[in-house]
Amino acid sequence: MAVYGNHNDTTIYSVPGGKRLFGFFGFTLAGDDSLHMLAATNRIQELNIYSTTDGKLLAHFLLDQALLNARFLPGQKQLLVVTAAQTVYRIDLGKLPPAN
Repeated sequence: MAVYGNHNDTTIYSVPGGKRLFGFFGFTLAGDDSLHMLAATNRIQELNIYSTTDGKLLAHFLLDQALLNARFLPGQKQLLVVTAAQTVYRIDLGKLPPAN
């Protein structure tokens, strides 16, 4: 479960046990239990992909405009992201670039 705080921070908790797993600045756009990933944004054009297993940053992207929405396609191992410029990005999760 992702809980957005008062200071532009999000904390991720395990639902069965209520244990705090990790936290980051920004808010969650989408998550997928089967892929063990979540997509989040902190700055207006920034997309971060985290592992929900250990909280590790898997990838970082700067897109053309503000991020509006995101959706994981687990069967295809892809992430769709829509920006304010009405651009749709299709990110292949099997070929993520290393995070800086």
